[in-house]
Amino acid sequence: MNKLNYTYLNFGFFNVSTSKKLFITLHPGCSSLLQPSGPGAFFHSTIRKNKRRYQIVDEVSINLKRIDEVFDPIKSTIHLLKLDTQGTEFEILEGMGAIRPLLIQCEVSTFEFYKNQKILIDILELLDSFGYFPIVLPSKHGHGDAIFVPKLDSIGFKIYSSNPVAYAAILLIYGLSEFANFAVDFYESYDQ
Repeated sequence: MNKLNYTYLNFGFFNVSTSKKLFITLHPGCSSLLQPSGPGAFFHSTIRKNKRRYQIVDEVSINLKRIDEVFDPIKSTIHLLKLDTQGTEFEILEGMGAIRPLLIQCEVSTFEFYKNQKILIDILELLDSFGYFPIVLPSKHGHGDAIFVPKLDSIGFKIYSSNPVAYAAILLIYGLSEFANFAVDFYESYDQ
């Protein structure tokens, strides 16, 4: 019997080390560090036919840390970063510091679901400054998962070069075989 190798972290991620309230909602999947608010919460409640799903039923304090305070960018390679944190994806990405995953899957919205939530354009600008571009964007309802990969330039080449095999494998797992073939060929012939 194989033993699973995992580590349980008893804290959340954010762009600063701090403690914050987690707003627990009637539907647990809508709970967030941000208060539910805005057109997104109303829209989502309507299409899910549950107008109370974002109702706050409890508040608990949780400790938060930056990703780069937990993972060393030289010793700890993060190949894939998946974020679905109900409105705090931007802040968590800010906390990456020098860590550059090979692929980032991130929930994005074109309008607020939570008070002071950063929206798609903010995440696009931040990840562009980190060396990423979107290969997949949500196609309906202005909300859903986006997939970001290293840019096709010198910054992206540096991220890709950290582990070309893992990069290709992750793209294949995500069903992005055509882009995987193109990107690997591009990077393999990239002239620095």
